[in-house]
This record gives sequence, structure tokens and C-alpha cells, in this order.
Amino acid sequence: MKKYFSLFILFFLPLFSFATHVVGGTIMYRSLGGSSYEVTLRLYRNCSSGNPTLPNTVTIQVRDVNGNLFSPDKSITTSLDSTVPVPSYLPACISNPGLCYEEGCYTQIVNNFPAQPGGYHLYFQYCCRPTNTINIINPLSTGMSLYTFIPDATVITPDNSPRWNLAPPLFECQGTPMNYNYAATDADGDSLVFSYYTPYSDPAPTFPSGVATFTPITWVAGFGANNSCGGPNLTMNSQTGFVSGTPQNVGDYQHGVLCEEFRNGIKISEIRRDYPFVVVNCPPAPLASFFAPAVSCYGNTVQFTNNSMNATNYFWDFGDPSTTSDTSTAANPSWGYANPGTYTITLIADPNTGCADTTTMAITIEEVYAAFIVNDTLYSGFTSQFTDSSWSSDGSPMVSWTWDFGDASANSNLQNPTHVYSAIGNYTVTLTVLSANGCLSTVTQIIYVDLPNAIHSNEEISFSIIPNPSDGNFKITNLNVNENYQMQISDVAGRIILNRNSLGEKTLNLNMNVAPGIYFFRCIANGKESEEKIIVQ
Repeated sequence: MKKYFSLFILFFLPLFSFATHVVGGTIMYRSLGGSSYEVTLRLYRNCSSGNPTLPNTVTIQVRDVNGNLFSPDKSITTSLDSTVPVPSYLPACISNPGLCYEEGCYTQIVNNFPAQPGGYHLYFQYCCRPTNTINIINPLSTGMSLYTFIPDATVITPDNSPRWNLAPPLFECQGTPMNYNYAATDADGDSLVFSYYTPYSDPAPTFPSGVATFTPITWVAGFGANNSCGGPNLTMNSQTGFVSGTPQNVGDYQHGVLCEEFRNGIKISEIRRDYPFVVVNCPPAPLASFFAPAVSCYGNTVQFTNNSMNATNYFWDFGDPSTTSDTSTAANPSWGYANPGTYTITLIADPNTGCADTTTMAITIEEVYAAFIVNDTLYSGFTSQFTDSSWSSDGSPMVSWTWDFGDASANSNLQNPTHVYSAIGNYTVTLTVLSANGCLSTVTQIIYVDLPNAIHSNEEISFSIIPNPSDGNFKITNLNVNENYQMQISDVAGRIILNRNSLGEKTLNLNMNVAPGIYFFRCIANGKESEEKIIVQ
């Protein structure tokens, strides 16, 4: 290794020996120009109830390339500037299992670091590790050393160390893939390479050939730098610092991350972060999911089947704009829609919590409209054509037809059948259709079948009936009779339901309050008569 290690900060605090509340840290620096640097020490503390606070002041010693003290002494005494909670990075719905960590920041500007052959070594030592650390042998007898160095400014343009972008992820969920980026940023634009390393214990370092050499911690069998929490190795992208891997076992582990700084392919500095890594049992997050038919028939109630996982409470919004009460908190609700159309249903699993999960689905409510067309005039013994004109609200085609012609004959399943009636009279024709989505609709229509010669007229008497068919309100116009005449209306059985004399009116208004069906209007004058069929719907 090259002799570019050169500033070293040594921190001895006998008063805090065997204090286990300081659980990790890192050292960084920033060039302010000339002989001035800003040196930052960050310590991580277990702030659970009963643990001491971070020390108010720390004393830092500076060593030359060979580990010697400077004369005059370059020792730095600095005070605790601030403390902030360390974020858990746990999913929002996972409650902190009672663990508390904070980060303390010690920053000091020094003005007595001129260019120095070999540079300056910096390090900080503390004892000891928390007794519940699983992956270190004898943690209570194992200390901590934090290290960095400032390169010789006569060889390297005054340098800024990399700086970590985020606080360390002190908590991770057991059995859940990690999603954390250990990236750092370098103000000088130097290349950074990331890796795991074995954290250092606290015996005094040596400096063979100007290289600061520390005693590493002793791993428990089955643990190491790349699998500090046991099980399969965790992997780190050396270019981005992004971590992949899944912690397998619950517990407290110590962890080390190294960021090396390169300029023009030559390593010029490094920063290290030594910190605890707590794997906790995280209940699985809710996953909202449900089933509903993609298409339901109008008039039917839609049943929603809740397939959500890891949730106990639910909120449904059925997306029905016809009402403001289209919501439910039931696990498996149902809803009847007021109109056909397409609706978006929303389900929130464990609403109003940090881990709420939402899913949506669009469904269609289909209405089918059965309809058919048949000639106004049908005659017994002749073929009558029936034409299907059914349709659906969402354009779904019809796939099945059932025709009942109302005369005790066999039904037809053709889309557009023909039929021959053998006798005159009123018949109720029924059409039932089925859409491709399984929705039914039925329509009925009363028709009248007449004899081929059932209508008689005399060219000397003529008139018009409008509208025909109608709802019973007719107008008789264009009567060409100049004298008084007799007017009759009869039903298909020949029963006369209206018989009156007229005084020669050319236009008559008829308001028939009768059942729907076929009727006949007859005009008689001077022994002549003319008859026309009228239809009441």
C-alpha cells in the first residue's frame, strides 16, 4: 500500500472505558484552503432509556506519516454540536420495536494543517461494543476504531473526503430484501469505490511503512464482512453503493462499509463507517386485493370477494356517482348499481395507517334491451317475418334468442325467425335474449292477425287515420262524405264499442279508453261503407 496515510486523530477517553452506548461512527474532512480543514466526527449512540449521553467534548490527536505526535501538539478539542435521531428506514407500518439510536456531530475547523510529507492520519477509538452484539466474539472486550486520512497537499490538490449521503440503516426487516444505497458524494468529483470491511477494534494502531494498521474485530464463526448478519452474503454494487441481499436472522450485528476515493486511477483517501445493524421481525405489510366479475347484469347485486393479505380493516368505494353512500367497511360487501355503465371500485386495506395499501378495479354493469320488429299487417295462413333488434348498453352481442309466438306452437331459437299463424286474433309474442356476458332481457308485443280480405273499402268513401298505431288518441281526417254518416268502432270479435252519427264533419278526434289491441273503424253513408284497421298500443 502506498504511503499516503498521514493524518491521524487519536481519541483516548479512559473515563468512558467499557461504555457500550456508543455503537459506531465515521470521520470525514473538508478542505477550506491553505492550512485549514473542517474535521467532522459522527458518533452513533444507543439512546434507549438508562444509557449515558454522548460525551460533551472529545480530544483528537494528530499523527504524522510514521505515527509520531507533532511538535507543537496538533491535538484538537471539540464539543458536541448537535444530535439527531437516526431514521429507522423501516416500512411506515412497522412500529419501532423499542430501539432508539441517535447521531452526534462533532465539527472543528483547524488552521494548522499545512502541506505535510506523507499527509496526516486521523483516527478515533472507543471501548466497548454492546454485549448483545451477535457477530463479534467477546463484544464487551472489543473496542472501536474509526479512521481516515488527508493526503499530502504538495502531491494532491487540497482534498475533500467523500461524504455519506444518508444516515446508516440501523434497522432491517428479517426475510425482506434490503433496499438501501450506501452512496457517498465527493465534492472534487473523484471516483468512489464501495465495499464492506471488517470493523476495527481498539488496540493502538501501528504504522509500518507509513500505513495505518488496525486490529480487526474477531467474527463469530459463520459471520464476516460480507455476511455480517449471517446467512447468504449481502452484495454491494461497488460503483453505486446499492445493497442487495436478505437478512435471515433477528438480532444485533456490527457492520462496516468502506468508501475509497480515487483520482486519475490512484487511491488518495478513504472514509469508513462502523455501525450496528439491527434485524427485526417485521409483520408482513398489507396487500390489498379483491375479485369482482368484470361484467355484471343490471339489476343484480355485485358481490365483492376480498383477497387481501395481512390486513384487518378495509374501506371500499364503489364509485357510484348516483349516491354519496356508496362505501363500506365490510370485508366482503355487495353493491347494487343504479344505472348501467363502467365503474371504478377502490379497496384500501388497513386504511388510515402508515402501511395502508390501495388497489382499484373497473367493472361494467350491462343492461340488455330486448326488441324486435314485425310488420303492422299480418294475415292468417301467410308467413310473418320477425326481426331481432335487441342491443346492450356496452355493445355486447346477443348469443341466444327464444321466441314464443303466443299460439301454443313450438318456440324458435333463431335470431330472425318466420312464423305462420293459422287463425285470426290477438297474439302476445315474447322474445327473450341472452348477451355474450350472460345478461337476459325479455320483451312482449301484442300483434293482430287478420284474414287476407278483412279490410273492405268503397272508393266513394275515403278517409285517413293518424297516427296509427297510437295510444288510443286518433284523428280521422279527409272524410269525403258530404252528408250525415254513421261511425262505428268494433273489436276483433265484432263487438261494437262505439256507434254514433255524425253531422258531416270532415275531421274527427277519437279518444279511445280501451285495452291495447286491434280495432276497426267503419264509416257508413247512403248504403255505402268503408272500413280501416286501427291499432291501440
